[in-house]
Amino acid sequence: MNLVKNSENINQLWANLIIEELLRLGVEYFCISPGSRSTPLTVAVARHEKAQSKIIYDERSAAFHAMGYARATRRPAVLICTSGTAVANYYPAVIEASADNLPLIVLSADRPPELRESGANQAINQQSIFGIYPRWFFDMPCPDESLATRFILSNIDYAFQQATGINAGPVHLNCMFREPLAPEKVEISETYLAQSNEWLQSGGPLTTIAKSTFTMADSVLDDISHFLKEAPAGIILAGREEDISEADSILKLSEKLNWPVFADITSGLRLHEHSNIIHYFDQLLLSEKLQINLSRLPIFHIGGQLVSKRLLKLLESHIGPCIHFSRFSKRIDPLHKVTMRVQTSAKNLNESIHELPKSRQDGVLVDELRHFENKVVEVISTFSQKKNLSEIDIARNVINEIENDSCLFLASSMPVRDFDMYAGTTEKIVYIGSNRGASGIDGTIASALGFAAGHRKPLTLVIGDLAFIHDMNSLALLQNFSYPVKIILINNQGGGIFSFLPIAEHQDVFEKFFGTPHSFTFKNAASLFGIDYSSPSTNDEFIQSYNNAAKNSSHWLIEVRTDRNKNFLLHKNLQQQIRDILP
Repeated sequence: MNLVKNSENINQLWANLIIEELLRLGVEYFCISPGSRSTPLTVAVARHEKAQSKIIYDERSAAFHAMGYARATRRPAVLICTSGTAVANYYPAVIEASADNLPLIVLSADRPPELRESGANQAINQQSIFGIYPRWFFDMPCPDESLATRFILSNIDYAFQQATGINAGPVHLNCMFREPLAPEKVEISETYLAQSNEWLQSGGPLTTIAKSTFTMADSVLDDISHFLKEAPAGIILAGREEDISEADSILKLSEKLNWPVFADITSGLRLHEHSNIIHYFDQLLLSEKLQINLSRLPIFHIGGQLVSKRLLKLLESHIGPCIHFSRFSKRIDPLHKVTMRVQTSAKNLNESIHELPKSRQDGVLVDELRHFENKVVEVISTFSQKKNLSEIDIARNVINEIENDSCLFLASSMPVRDFDMYAGTTEKIVYIGSNRGASGIDGTIASALGFAAGHRKPLTLVIGDLAFIHDMNSLALLQNFSYPVKIILINNQGGGIFSFLPIAEHQDVFEKFFGTPHSFTFKNAASLFGIDYSSPSTNDEFIQSYNNAAKNSSHWLIEVRTDRNKNFLLHKNLQQQIRDILP
């Protein structure tokens, strides 16, 4: 069916042009929330045989789901909603996408100009509603034959370029429509329709978008060459990175330099078995002596943010060169220690350094850190062999038992930190996602499901009780979800991370206002959304529950009840044991 030639009216024609051009640009995934003013856009998606559509009632869930998809694929999903507060619900995910350079395309429907500021129903000011966070905002006028069809297509192409370019992120097109919104027949002139003939026949987008390159200037390479001549040893910090090829390039670079890699859990390297990766660097930094020794070494920080607070403490006391390499121009330097910032990919960095003089690094630092790490591994392994199930055990059990070629999504607060600190290693392929751009707990379930949909793989989500409550309505997305999902819900009946913060010392305000205790358990929530349920209390029971869920194609909620105070003391006890064996 020709969605242009068979457009019933000009509203539908413009909507059809928008959706068709997005598909030609390679955008396939559309998250639609029901509404009236967005009818032309929804109809255009519904009638297009190549469009993959996901109907999501709640716009907040829809936006996080789309963002999770973008995190997995590095391609934008499209959000479609009606006018009014519907679009405002996208805001948290737009912020996260902006902070994490994730491509996202928002198509919000809007009332026409004559209904703005008039008291018309469901009309709010949607212009630049997301403030500074979109890479581009455009107020798309009401469809009109006085505006050439090339105007529509060109704007879509530019939106795609801004969403996916060298500083990828969200874009927002606010699409105004007058009645009729339904595909009722209203004549369109043949002359106007004919404007699209050449584009229709081409089969491609109006504008070809060339990919950005990350080639470094010769002067920058000279500076790095000089730096390496002077640096007998150094550290590679591998920050957040979803692109596996980038992670491989970091390993190849570490082999050339023979520098240790401190791999963040979101780097794609933390679980990888490699002689240069220091998996428990966070725990090694419990030693003040090691912190002092390492603080004098040059640093290559490659990629995005880092989870470890002890690593930030190391950076705070760091003296000397600190070079940050990233594909994005965003500054990641909260302690203002970066001495050089280079916008390039890890792949290009690795290939460029191939031509540079080799470092005098002889591997002594790697060997020393591996020696101490082996001692840390012994302590953690002994600690984890107890019968009772702890939050630390969950991180280790999941990595031991997770299926090969699957997704792992980690909620903010304690789950992502426990995996960063205590997870073991594996030869399995595991795609790790986490919302660490703005590090909120909102939209975690929806994000995880979008991540799995993007990868088209089974999913394990590890989430705390408050984050689960915050996004529980997103469990509705599991209906007809194609990939098996295991949700490990750590229920310590409150905000467990606050026990690790200084406010915990102030008992008069802590429990009510920060611990935020509740008495909820979630078996009935699993029943409501048609999810299988188990509640293990020992390590053996957890492993059995997890493996049973992996063998079953249905979705599972595995609720683990823990005690916040005991969890805090367990962490402190383990860390003291580790301090005792470090220099």
